[in-house]
Formats: sequence, C-alpha cells, structure tokens
Amino acid sequence: MCIRDRIRSDFFATALREILLITALALPLFIVFFRLRRSVRTSINGVLELANNLAGGDLSHQAPVASNDELGQMTGALNQAVQNIHAVLQADKVNWAEVAEERKQVGRVLSMVCLLYTSTGGRCC
Repeated sequence: MCIRDRIRSDFFATALREILLITALALPLFIVFFRLRRSVRTSINGVLELANNLAGGDLSHQAPVASNDELGQMTGALNQAVQNIHAVLQADKVNWAEVAEERKQVGRVLSMVCLLYTSTGGRCC
C-alpha cells in the first residue's frame, strides 16, 4: 500500500468517525426540539380553541393544562378567568367592573398565546 492510499484511507476513516459523531450528537437535539415544539403547539391550540369558544359565548369550555411551566400557568389563569366570568354571570349579580377586569386579563393572555403561537410558525387570526 503506497503512502497516498494510506492517507486517503485515514482521511475517509476520520471523516466517517466525524460524521457519525455529529449525527450522534445532533439526533437527540432534533428529537428534543420537535417534542418541545409539539408540546407548545398542542398547549397553544387548546388555548386558541378556548378563545374561539369564548368568542362564541361558550363559557363552559376549559383548555387542558398539559404542563406546569409558564404556558401551563397562563392556561390555568385563562381557565380561572373564564370560570370567574361564568360564575359572576350565573350569580346574576354582574359587577361590570369585575367583568371588564376579567376581559382585560383574557385579552392579555390571548395576546401572549398569539405571540407564542406565531413564534412556533403558526398564524393567529
């Protein structure tokens, strides 16, 4: 075996090891990224469904809280705001200042949801 063939053989062996190493490191990162993306999109879709039901006047719907992170806390806060609005309307003692405050809270949460959704490639209405 001449020196040129030996160098070529060493080069291809090194290149193959580097490709395998990069693949071994990149594959778990891609898996984590796509799982996280799916989780965020699922949570946001639940909140958007709640918002659409709320816009249609349905105060009985709740968005599923799938995690304990900030998105889960935001979903829980939105669910609580809808429950409070529903309870106030059911009690037939409407405190319009309280309703206005709850509406502002829902608007802030929906703005955050829309911002998060568009950052994952979605499009808000």
